[in-house]
Amino acid sequence: MENDTKPSPLQGLEDRVAVVTGGSRGIGRAIARELARQGVAVAVNYTANAPAAASVVSEIERDGGQAMAIQADVSDRTAVEAMVQAAVQRFGSIDILVNNAGIDVAVSVLDTTDADWERIFAVNARGCFLCTQIAARVMIDAGGGGRIINISSLNAHLGWIARAAYSASKGAMEAFTRCCARDLGQYGITVNAVAPGAIRTDIWGDALTPGAEKAQAERVALGHIGEPEDVAGIVVFLASPSARFITGEVILVDGGRGTCDYLPTEHALEDKMYP
Repeated sequence: MENDTKPSPLQGLEDRVAVVTGGSRGIGRAIARELARQGVAVAVNYTANAPAAASVVSEIERDGGQAMAIQADVSDRTAVEAMVQAAVQRFGSIDILVNNAGIDVAVSVLDTTDADWERIFAVNARGCFLCTQIAARVMIDAGGGGRIINISSLNAHLGWIARAAYSASKGAMEAFTRCCARDLGQYGITVNAVAPGAIRTDIWGDALTPGAEKAQAERVALGHIGEPEDVAGIVVFLASPSARFITGEVILVDGGRGTCDYLPTEHALEDKMYP
């Protein structure tokens, strides 16, 4: 269920500029919309689904915000450079980067191919590196500091069936987050990660049946799965001046799922849909 309630703007976010990778759907869409509600101009990155990105831009503009859609494969340096340049040309700067773009494949480590592994790391790990490096250089040149928020996963903290490549890529992202916090802190740039648990997005497809949702909810301390807006709210906080003394951290947004000692060994289809 989408929350259209408009919270009071967080002081200091007005007139900032953000790039949100993978911003056309799911968690990325919620992040883009929530940043825009706080007065941030948003560059909505997408890889292939131009209509979805255009829809997000239209929603933001309808509500009085500023946004643009930018196509780019985040695993390609030239494409990322062009994306960052386009955002700067349109809005004048980049103050916030949200590395949300990510892909997954549900396959046992025994059946994972070289292509599976390399493709997942290309987007989830190299994409995060490229976007961070290129956007951080823009932030440093501007001299005003910045905020970088990486969207990881609970998978980086718990072992899941058929998730070796994805979980490893998110673990790499979190290690990268901590290192970047040290490298970029001297420039006033904070770098943090947010690790969602089970979140209601279209990635579930038809698999989120009432029975599957009930099974997920039973593993969450709060008794229900999360919404994209639950993640977006934390991202907006980390992007704000209120989080100026927070860096190198990973914040789990999982409703307490990580406190559960139950690890599923059956229900393969359901396991494949874990975040």
